[in-house]
Amino acid sequence: MEIKLVKWHKVKSHRALILWKFWTLRLSTLDEHQKLLIKLAYTKMPYGKYEGKYLIDLPEYYLVWLQNNRLPKGQLGEQLKLVYELKLNGLEDLIRNIKKQYPKPI
Repeated sequence: MEIKLVKWHKVKSHRALILWKFWTLRLSTLDEHQKLLIKLAYTKMPYGKYEGKYLIDLPEYYLVWLQNNRLPKGQLGEQLKLVYELKLNGLEDLIRNIKKQYPKPI
């Protein structure tokens, strides 16, 4: 098992820290959390001004607006919360790297 080092002082939220620590552990099999991140990497916005854009590519101001006003319920809302947390902590490259390393889930 290989562990990468993280600059802990740059991570602002506990949830993002857990995601970063989790993903940097290279495990031989994918578990549910890793599958969730892979799915997040390939999820597109289904409606609105940014319809068809990957969630990770949504502008930060739009995510802030959604967070404060109209965060949808269900899986999309949870994914948008996670993208917000990742961008807030500067970890969006984590998702972009996942897109490069893993194929789109079926």
